[in-house]
Order: sequence, then C-alpha cells, then structure tokens
Amino acid sequence: VHMGSVRLEHRFDDSLTLRNQLRFGYTDRDLIVTKPAPVTSGATTVTRDARSRDSIYWNVTNQTDVTAEFSTFGVGHTLVTGVELVREFSNNRPRTITAAPPADLAHPNPDDFYAGSISHSGAKTAAKVDTLAFYAFDTLKLTEQLLLMGGLRFDRIDTRHKSIAVGGAETRLGREDNLLSGSGAVVFKPLPNGSVYFAYGTSFNPSAEFVALAENTANVAPEENKSYEVGTKWDLFDERLSLSFALFRTEKTNARVSDPLGGPDLLLDGANRVNGFEIGIAGSLTERWEIFGGYAFLDSKITKSTNPDEVGKDFANIPRHNFSVWTTYKVLTDVEVGFGASYQSERYANNLNTLRLPDYWRFDAMASYRINENVAVRLNVLNITDELYYDSTHNGQHALVAPGRSALLTTSFKF
Repeated sequence: VHMGSVRLEHRFDDSLTLRNQLRFGYTDRDLIVTKPAPVTSGATTVTRDARSRDSIYWNVTNQTDVTAEFSTFGVGHTLVTGVELVREFSNNRPRTITAAPPADLAHPNPDDFYAGSISHSGAKTAAKVDTLAFYAFDTLKLTEQLLLMGGLRFDRIDTRHKSIAVGGAETRLGREDNLLSGSGAVVFKPLPNGSVYFAYGTSFNPSAEFVALAENTANVAPEENKSYEVGTKWDLFDERLSLSFALFRTEKTNARVSDPLGGPDLLLDGANRVNGFEIGIAGSLTERWEIFGGYAFLDSKITKSTNPDEVGKDFANIPRHNFSVWTTYKVLTDVEVGFGASYQSERYANNLNTLRLPDYWRFDAMASYRINENVAVRLNVLNITDELYYDSTHNGQHALVAPGRSALLTTSFKF
C-alpha cells in the first residue's frame, strides 16, 4: 500500500480560510490461498478450495473547502462549503489454479507439496468510478446555550465497468447516480461544561461501492440509510476528563436482496436496522494518569427480506457487546507505561444465525521512554495472552484467525 497527501491552507483573516487537500492511494494485492471447503457429516478430509487475486486499486481525491465565520441578524454562523473530486480505478486479473491436494480434517499439513499449475488465464475486469460532490454545512449559534447545525451534500457518481472473458468476449456496464444526502443537529448547553444533542442524517451505498459492477447490480439504485442519535457529553475536573452517552438507531429501508423468483438483478426489497447505545470516557484522571475507553451495545435485526428465514435474525459479524479501555501512566517524566483490554461478545457468522463466532478478551501493553526532546522509543506488546480469536467470517464458510501475540518496537525522531 502506498499513500500520500498534501494540504495547503491559507487564512485570509480571522473569519475566512481556504483549504485544499490532495490525497493519493495505491494498493497492489497479489495472493494465492486455499480455504477448507465444507465437509459432510462424518468426513475425515477436506478439499482445499483455491482462491487467488492479482489486482491493483488506486484513487486520487482532491477536496477544496472554504470556512467562513460571520453574523446575520445577531446569529453567528460557521459555514463550510466545498467541492470534492474523486477518481477510483480497479483492475483485477484472476488466475486459473488446478486443485490442491486434500487435507486431513483433524491434522492438516500446510507443507503438503503442490504439483498443480497456476496461470493467468481467467477473466479480467476493470472499473473506473468518477465522483463529483458539492457540499455545504452551517453551524448557527442562536445563543450561548443553543446551536443548530445542518448541511447538504450532492454526489454525482459515474461508473464504467469492463470485463473480458477467457475467450475474449467483452462486456461493458455503466451506471450514473445523482444523490442528495443531508444531516442536521440541535445542541443545547445547559452548563458551560455540558451539552445535550439530537442528530439526524441520511447516506447511501451505491451499487459500485466496491469499485465494481456486475450484471445483477448495474441496474440497481443505491441503498439508502437513515440515522438518529440523541446524546450528552460532560467535561469534568476542569475539563480534563470527558464523559459521553448516546442512544442511536440506524436503518436501511431498501437493502439489496436476491430475487425470490430467480430474476437476474438484485432487488431493493430488504430492510434492516441497528439500535444501540454507547458510553465513553476520555481524558486525564490525574496529571500522570490518562484513560480512554467505552462500551457499546448493538441490537441488529433484519426486518424485511425475500428469504423469510432471515427475517427477525441478527446481522452477521455484529457482536451485541463491545468494550475497550486503554490507560497510560507516567512513572517518571520520561517513562510511560500503558495497558489495554477489549472484549467482544459472540457473533453470528451468517444471517440465518445458525453459525457463531465465540466471544473473546484481548489484552495489550506498552512502555515508552523519551531519550531526549527529539528522540523517543516505544515497545507495544499486542494480544499478551496469545488469545485465539477471529476477526470475521466469510459468509459462514470459514473464519479468519486474528493475529496472535506480537511485539512492535518503534523509534520516533523530531527535527
């Protein structure tokens, strides 16, 4: 992965600022892996199902915005307006791989000799997505205690996709979406160190959200999302420590689902939602002791689907309980230690809720030493107990094992 960015900012005066950000990213993925294919009850071997990818992805994003502060009729405004230009490109050249040898289910040997063949003879695909967006967001200070916030964003997304079959037949697909999204919030500050707010926003997921189109998605409009949130935040101990609490709901009213009648296109005939709350803490308990952490509860449900067996089930890969905490303490002026813990409850591995990933605890630690004003060293030990847990699952077919115990030693220089 190669990434770079440049930001230019010019402040005309205390009330007007112009900023331009240019970002570039390039990702090259070249891999061949095998995964265990599903087995029947009582089977003692599994088939190694080969998967391969030889692809590149790059994007260029230029964002220009102007921030202006002014007053109208005694109401203060902080107005941000801007334009964003994005070009994304993906190119995938899959391989043709002959079968790998089967493996013993209980004692697989990762060093088995592979005598098959590998060739670049699969179908090729390439896609380009151009996005032009305009946006404006204004914060109105009605009084010292009451703020109103609101904004709109317009996106024009133009996607072009080309695939070349093994025999040379070429298929071209295209789609253009013009979308308007918005957000708004009300913030009330009953005291200088506390606030209560309500926020609402809309967003969308276009068919080419992964920089690709297919014959069953090229004619499908974007999915639409709505989010609602009410919360509060308080600064304590002379604003050294912040506590926050929020209730939220996110819903998708037209989720993509398969056609129950076997039609070629996906249908926007599904719906789902997530209800939850979040508690957070961040800041300093003392001059030497800092803490950051939180807990989130997520109740996800599929409320509508063309597959009746999914209705009322939880989403895959969304744990109900999420907890994390990270704390650091300055033992000496130049010596700091830290410790962290995180927990995720069990998750369903598929939308039918017939497979699960277990819950887990993970613990991390850190120690740092500042040699002088310009040089510092830091040691991080991740997953101290070498806990076996899983990052995610691929449609319930197999689970992805998370990294085991690891250590990272870094040095930073200031000059």
